[in-house]
Amino acid sequence: MKPSHAYLRQIVLPTMLIACFGLFMTILVQRITDDQRRKTMDIVSHEAGGRLETSIGNASRTLTDMKAMWLSSEAVTPEEFETYASTVFGSRTELVALEWVDPDNVVRYVHPLEGENLKAVGLDNNLYPNRLAPILRAKEIRSVVMTQPVLLAQGFPGAVIFDPIFRGDEYLGSAVGVLRFSTLLEDFGRTLHFKDYEIVFSAGDKLLRPDSLAIYTADGRRLVTSSGDAVADPSAPRIDAPTRLRGSSLVFADLPWMVYVTPRDRSVPPITLMSGIVSAAFIIIAWLFLNELRRTRDAFERTAARERDFTSLVSHQLRAPLTELNWMIDAAADRDASPEERATTLADMRKIVRQSIRVITELLHVSRIERGVLEIKTEETTLATIVDDVLMPLRETAKARGVQFRLDVPPSLTANVDAPKFVEALRNVVDNAVKYGPPSGGTVAIAARRTDGSVAITIADCGPGIPEDIRGRIFDKATALSKKGTTEGAGLGLYLAKNLIELMRGTIRFETSSRGTTFVVTVPAEEKKLPGA
Repeated sequence: MKPSHAYLRQIVLPTMLIACFGLFMTILVQRITDDQRRKTMDIVSHEAGGRLETSIGNASRTLTDMKAMWLSSEAVTPEEFETYASTVFGSRTELVALEWVDPDNVVRYVHPLEGENLKAVGLDNNLYPNRLAPILRAKEIRSVVMTQPVLLAQGFPGAVIFDPIFRGDEYLGSAVGVLRFSTLLEDFGRTLHFKDYEIVFSAGDKLLRPDSLAIYTADGRRLVTSSGDAVADPSAPRIDAPTRLRGSSLVFADLPWMVYVTPRDRSVPPITLMSGIVSAAFIIIAWLFLNELRRTRDAFERTAARERDFTSLVSHQLRAPLTELNWMIDAAADRDASPEERATTLADMRKIVRQSIRVITELLHVSRIERGVLEIKTEETTLATIVDDVLMPLRETAKARGVQFRLDVPPSLTANVDAPKFVEALRNVVDNAVKYGPPSGGTVAIAARRTDGSVAITIADCGPGIPEDIRGRIFDKATALSKKGTTEGAGLGLYLAKNLIELMRGTIRFETSSRGTTFVVTVPAEEKKLPGA
């Protein structure tokens, strides 16, 4: 028997509407719950990172005080070290030991000289690459550097902070602070705020839990020796892809850290299940609304992610040059410094300022490109003039590297480009060719030809070519962000070049082999009208 229209209107349709509304309420409540959970996880992640940064910062300041003691004395005796260390050590709960490493990288003084700390006396850091590399890095940048998590000579998991001591250009050794992770992170186990969440700290390629009973590698192994040997361990923490995307990044003492947070209880709240069974109607309209809401939220999150990337990049790129400038200012203010030393220091300071200006310019362009507000004004421009402007600041670098430029640019050839921005784009490409291309005595060839309403500019070097594993991503921003730390630029040269050239209706591509790399940049030879104009 076929159902009547009245039965359909009175029973079937209301039932379907109730079921649809129940599904809508389930989705809505679950989304609200997930969003709230993610926001709470972000707060917990930032708070955990802040606490860790404060603790490590306190330890670093202790070493700064130790440097002052060293510089105030011609030769620090064991008695002087012990007197000073015992004075400051009691108030520094982050540290389990203070040490002095001599210029030969051997631990000479330790405080307190008792218990497990006795094992560190006479430790030759040259035998442990995971300790020697940070010492050499600290000497190179003349700033504080922390090891990745290691098994300390004392026998427990921790890290070592090295602060190099210089008198002028003479290296006197390093002030050293020894951190024990179980002490440094014990607050995370006691604080109620953190008990509902699993927290994993990533330092370099090592992983830690707040209990700090072991150090793990990212591939699921556990460290078992001070030299870095590891064995497979099924209990090692695993960071899934969604969690990895939401980690908080920080840098302590030249060591990058990440803080990952996941909730311990991932069950569906009872209210979500009840709303799915009990609730009613409007699922089609609600779906359209939620879909629009999702697109809006995703756009906002992408914008927020770009802002976080930009802020993180600015922090990383300006920290190193500002640290160097701070040290150089102290050196220049030294009354015992000779005029020649001060002149050299001022020259180095000017170089760092110029490099920092270039970094800031690159970062501002990235921000404006990604926000879609970078203004491009094209006009007919002589390419020979463009090339001269490109090479002007690079000739000194090329000369220092023994690289010569070979030019083939017709003086009458023109292109329709934004001259200042096109100069910057080409300069980034040529700069890469000089730095990573030909060996000493090699050449970088720059040529330009007009073809079918466009102008093709080639930049060819005779170097070893681009490594195969990065050829597919040299224009990616992610590749640039992975090179944080350089003071010669933000590492965004090719990323910027590609975006600037494309904004001028151009293209960029490359060909590479073991005999060299050739970049081909194509831009309009005359003004191109936009579609519909």
